[in-house]
Amino acid sequence: STDLVYTEGASYAQAISLIIMVICGSLGNGFVSYTIQHSKALQNTTFAFILSLAVANLGALLLCAPFPIITSIARRYILGRALCHANGFLNNLFFCASIFTLALIALHKYSSVVRPLNLAFLLTARRAKSCLVAVWAACASMSLLALGPFSGWKYIVFNPTTVHCGIAFPHTVTERIRMAGLSAVAFIIPLGLMIYAYLRIYFKVSAHERRLTHTRPNVSQLKRKLTVTLCLMFGTFVACWTPFFVLFAVALCVSDASDLPPSLGRVAYWCGYLNCCLNPALYCFRTTAFKE
Repeated sequence: STDLVYTEGASYAQAISLIIMVICGSLGNGFVSYTIQHSKALQNTTFAFILSLAVANLGALLLCAPFPIITSIARRYILGRALCHANGFLNNLFFCASIFTLALIALHKYSSVVRPLNLAFLLTARRAKSCLVAVWAACASMSLLALGPFSGWKYIVFNPTTVHCGIAFPHTVTERIRMAGLSAVAFIIPLGLMIYAYLRIYFKVSAHERRLTHTRPNVSQLKRKLTVTLCLMFGTFVACWTPFFVLFAVALCVSDASDLPPSLGRVAYWCGYLNCCLNPALYCFRTTAFKE
């Protein structure tokens, strides 16, 4: 069915909230992109990753969010099959690129703090560009395969509960394995990398603090700031992306799409767009170099 399952009020509330996120997120990410591109002081590996993140966020907000906004206002899907495929592909591409870039940023921080003298972990400008090209190529390939190009594009359908075109509910064992694999690659692996990187950073800074506390009293204050920043980064990532992959996990456990919680899909996508809005504040506006 292309008709929505939500009340008229709920549909309009979703449209309004998404419009607000598109405006705020586009302004924030656009400002970040412009500033990085026009400031020589920010032409480094760290901000190359942040620029990639801003591009992924802008793509999701400007090219993906209009689909559920239009559909919520119309109260049914009216955009056709071709645009449905485009919506499914672009959602997967930009959401995956955002998640993978967040993992890259965590690994870059790890290499800078924990392994600063180890050449194997040193991210030069060339390596950083190679990593970004690899991330976007992998995300594009994974997003294309998720559509089922060799199976008549049958894996992408409009879902009235999520108000998006996305991966169809898995009915066969093969489809369930495929969805589980996508979940592992797109969420579990990046999550594991971020946990490892941020824990190692925290322990490294804690050990450094114990050695310098007596000679440099401001070290504890710096550690507190770092701890808050790491908690905000990791906590926001988990809070915003867990609903999306809980949706995948529940879909793997139930036998029919009608058994899925009706509001879970809508919340999952909404949280994904929210993360795109929050990233500029977390990764740029708390950074001293960016503020200067």
